[in-house]
Amino acid sequence: MTNKTVKYLSLGVLLGLSQLSHAGQLVQIDSDLRQTLEILKINGVLNVDISTWPISSEAIETALSQAQPKSDNDKRLLSQVKQKLEANDVSKLQIVSNVNGDERAVFSGFNTEGNTVTPLGVSVSHSHAGENIDYKIQGTLNVDDDEPSKSSNLDGSYLGTKLGNHRLAFGSIPVWWGNGVDGSLIRSDAARPVTGFLMQRANNTPINFPVLSKLGNFNYQITAGQLQDYKAEPHAKLIGMRASFQPHEAFQIGASRSLMWGGDNKSESLKSLGKALIGKYDNGGEAEDPSNQIAGIDAQLNLKPLVNLPVSVYGEFIGEDEAGGLPSKHAYLAGLKGTIPLFQRPWLWHAEWANTYYDLDKTNTIYTHSIYPLLP
Repeated sequence: MTNKTVKYLSLGVLLGLSQLSHAGQLVQIDSDLRQTLEILKINGVLNVDISTWPISSEAIETALSQAQPKSDNDKRLLSQVKQKLEANDVSKLQIVSNVNGDERAVFSGFNTEGNTVTPLGVSVSHSHAGENIDYKIQGTLNVDDDEPSKSSNLDGSYLGTKLGNHRLAFGSIPVWWGNGVDGSLIRSDAARPVTGFLMQRANNTPINFPVLSKLGNFNYQITAGQLQDYKAEPHAKLIGMRASFQPHEAFQIGASRSLMWGGDNKSESLKSLGKALIGKYDNGGEAEDPSNQIAGIDAQLNLKPLVNLPVSVYGEFIGEDEAGGLPSKHAYLAGLKGTIPLFQRPWLWHAEWANTYYDLDKTNTIYTHSIYPLLP
């Protein structure tokens, strides 16, 4: 496959920029913002969880208030983050053109522009962050699409609110789990977002409880929605759960679980859902198996606080099946990230490896299932 270049002609009108100290919102997947946050985190300037997207704006604002800039470049990057948060409260019109002609752009990493763009399209969006309600309305029309049923979508749209220290939203929200740059083993924006509910912490500060507070900064995300255009089991549901902890400023660990359940030809009773959630009858055959599940762990070690080296080491593994209460039949991802000063500015680099063969060499296991295959 050949990478595609996507050209954007944008007309933007800023409307009532939000005041960061009063309004909150979900900050959706943004490659420029992630790169900026990554540089600041690797260099020990900012401490924020960027392994779970979307991110609550409160989490970023808290990190900004505790930032420790050491240079003018650090201050400039921190200013860029603040501007990104403010710019989320805007209206924007985009006329999108793929300069390579008839072929679609293909997915090649975090927030790849053009994943759903055809040779010519129009995208209109309006977002707002208020004290009690935040929302984004985004519509895309692919003018030259040869599949009329997929020529328009509301991907990225949502309506949300804040309940205590939790954000609750409903919409078509892209999700990314893990520290990978080129991909994630369990949830990413490689596919179109699933329309449904999302709940996560607003501020990722430690839990105020004697034992749990030792786990450090804590974040969670729960998602639940119905799959679209999935023909193997129409109207199947996708449920996701993730939690991440930072017991030390240099180390973060996350645990994720995703399950497909229900559908037109499967039970959607509370009993069936309960069996799926506790993993009962997993791999029990078509008659008994209530769901298709993937679970795993990811971690990242930042070397800057330990040995003053602007490098992070990260890894992820998932299990396609369950054995003894733990994920089995693993797939793996590992990588390095770092910053390097060049032309008086910090640049982000990474090297990443992934293997989705079971035991590194066996096929037809990872992402396959008798009831819920990945490719119906």
